[in-house]
Amino acid sequence: MSLSLWLAFFAASWAISISPGPGAIAVMSASLSHGFARGYFATFGLVLGLWTQLFIVAVGLGAVIATSAVAFAVVKWAGVAYLVWIGVRQWRAAPVPSATASGVAPTTSRPRLNAQAWLLNAGNPKGTGAARHWRTPSQTR
Repeated sequence: MSLSLWLAFFAASWAISISPGPGAIAVMSASLSHGFARGYFATFGLVLGLWTQLFIVAVGLGAVIATSAVAFAVVKWAGVAYLVWIGVRQWRAAPVPSATASGVAPTTSRPRLNAQAWLLNAGNPKGTGAARHWRTPSQTR
């Protein structure tokens, strides 16, 4: 690997690691809005979403989604629609004081926080889309 390629990879790795993704933002938002302890329920939902992705890939649906342009597009656009829906809903919501500012957390149920975070990660095609670029050792020969 050339030094310039390695440096580009190194810089990209740092940029990707430092910038928060939708999961990190969801947990930060849940923690600030509903209190630190409820942020853990959002984190657990993200982990369940990753497990869902793992299950999809383990049973072979990841390969089907990755090789079928239509299936991948359906998953991708469903995820886009969900993220847009979350954004519009948040944008139109009435301002609510954060748990840290008021000392009293708004009442959003733990299962709802968990389900929202699960849907965020389970609907993210990044995990199943990575299978599109992955090859078994026998395919690389």
